[in-house]
Amino acid sequence: MGWKMLILGVVKINVDVAFVYGSGFSQTGMVARDSNGIVLYSTVSSGEVMFSPLHAELMAILNGLILAKSQGFDVIVVESDCLVAIQEFKFRILLAFGSL
Repeated sequence: MGWKMLILGVVKINVDVAFVYGSGFSQTGMVARDSNGIVLYSTVSSGEVMFSPLHAELMAILNGLILAKSQGFDVIVVESDCLVAIQEFKFRILLAFGSL
């Protein structure tokens, strides 16, 4: 599939989570790129205990959005391999704001 160029001014955040059943232990990786594909920042966190893989994915997305906003980015695209987490965020945004 590969990386696709974004519209100028858009920042894309990719998140991925590893989750260990039984312990709830999770690790999160995140990378943010500008419209040219240049890495703006990347983070890795480990040792966080989550209730489920979905919980870990939702927290990774939320943390990615918070970090992007704190860096001054206003137009943000989030990519995750967890479709349920993306759909949940879209649903919550629609409930809260009425549009995406």
